[in-house]
Amino acid sequence: MMDKRFNQFAKGNKENNINSSMSVIYTRVSSKDQLNNASLDTQMKYCKQYAEDNNLRVVECFGGTYESAKNDERKEFQKMLSFVKRRKNIGNIIVYSYDRFSRSGPSGAFISHELKQKGINVVSATQSVDHSDPSGGFLEGLYHLFSQFDNQLRKNKCMTGMKEKLTQGYWPFIPPTGYDNLNQGKTADQHKLVINKKGQLLKKAFEWKANKDWSLVKISEKLETQGLAIPPKRLTDYFRNPFYCGFVVSKMIPGEMIEGKHPPLVSKNTFLQVHENLSKFNSGYTIEKEVEALPLKQFVKCNCCGTSMTGYLVKKKNLYYYKCNQKGCKKNRSQKVLHEKFESLLSDYIVNPKIAPIMEEMMKYVLEKNINESPIDTKTMKLNMTNLKKRLEK
Repeated sequence: MMDKRFNQFAKGNKENNINSSMSVIYTRVSSKDQLNNASLDTQMKYCKQYAEDNNLRVVECFGGTYESAKNDERKEFQKMLSFVKRRKNIGNIIVYSYDRFSRSGPSGAFISHELKQKGINVVSATQSVDHSDPSGGFLEGLYHLFSQFDNQLRKNKCMTGMKEKLTQGYWPFIPPTGYDNLNQGKTADQHKLVINKKGQLLKKAFEWKANKDWSLVKISEKLETQGLAIPPKRLTDYFRNPFYCGFVVSKMIPGEMIEGKHPPLVSKNTFLQVHENLSKFNSGYTIEKEVEALPLKQFVKCNCCGTSMTGYLVKKKNLYYYKCNQKGCKKNRSQKVLHEKFESLLSDYIVNPKIAPIMEEMMKYVLEKNINESPIDTKTMKLNMTNLKKRLEK
């Protein structure tokens, strides 16, 4: 007969039984509006009752706030995971239902599986799962997948409703600058959009551009004196938004322009006149993103302020110029003159023909070495990027 004194060396048993009773509770709601109802209190009540019925000792509670479970990088959620992983005596995470734990489907199931490897079970107060049986793990995985499926159904239903409201002329989003929604929190067909003080100033900006054809800089300065700060380049975004002349446009209804139910800021004629004046401004010269005639764009710096120079074409003269866009500087340089100076500078770096073959062999050696090492570097960089993304999300 084995001496009982040897029992203390057995694996598991007593210590694991103690650990399995130590638990934490996690509760959450999806939105700020739900904080005002009794949902969190109900969740906490059921979780504590579950702990009491199963002789589990609750050592900490997490959540108690609004966090969307579409993504598992939630502040309180991550705080709870960090706590249970650091403490070696936690055996259970108690939630009201598995969709309170996660709605990310496979991601939530994977986190639950990782916790289980550490001896921590995710248990639901309202959904019975036997974690001692393989079928219980399968059932829990189904709950996680169903939560994600339910999320997708809700999203599709919401998107369909928003598209329908847009086609009817209602604006279901936050109103743009210049408008206030007096019925915020209600459905789109009950929204009441009104023009505010900023809208009145924006209306003046449209009229200044349409009737007086002022420059964007002048309009911006004039608006700032009246209490509305909008950079000149940002003004074009407002001038190009048809919402201000009474239309509703959205990526959700591509290619469509719907007469909106909101009050227009300016007339359609004023809006079109603004665009006609803007097109006049753009016809003088064209700034091109990729122009072979201007290869030194963003490379060459202004000798006065150090700003990277852009380029443009004067159509009347058919001549290219490099330009500094820094406010107060705006120096121009002829493309022809600048290219001649740059070519002259490059001539100082021409390789002596006598040593050209040696240079070629050296460059081949360096390139081959870099190519051979690149797979390792790429793998390391991808790993670093993944880690950095996780840190940024947290």
